[in-house]
Amino acid sequence: MSGNGPAQLRMVRYGPELRTQLEDFYNTFSPKGAALGLPPRTADGVHEWIHSLDQYAGFVMLDGETVVGHALLCPETYTGEVAVFVRESHRGQGIGKRLLQALIAQAMELDLRRIWGITEPDNVPMLRLAHSCGFAAGKELGEFTLDLANAHRLVMPSLEAKV
Repeated sequence: MSGNGPAQLRMVRYGPELRTQLEDFYNTFSPKGAALGLPPRTADGVHEWIHSLDQYAGFVMLDGETVVGHALLCPETYTGEVAVFVRESHRGQGIGKRLLQALIAQAMELDLRRIWGITEPDNVPMLRLAHSCGFAAGKELGEFTLDLANAHRLVMPSLEAKV
């Protein structure tokens, strides 16, 4: 990690060329398995999981060349599941919000009707983040949903913009 502060942060679309950096991110991520079993607890589990993500839209936040945040969108026919992870040392800097907003924009580009996520019910920071991006509480405890017909009201930052 660079110690030069938020000016070094940049968001890029995830691609297989970032796979090794993303594995490093998750192998040192804390707390492991806290988000309904994600990220996986073992290096082998992380490796398999990261390879399975190549088929999904995703974004990474880089601090220099180090991954400090990752977000992915797993689309289905008309809906998609979202997940956001931010390194502990970089939380509270707006990284999660930028990543989640990028997922919302991606879902809109894919013409999805609704996106949703689920976290442990006591993961208050994630639930607050989702609410701040327009998500409402879902049917299950810890679930959050966003009707994309209403998402046009949300301001989506450019991917190239600095945090």
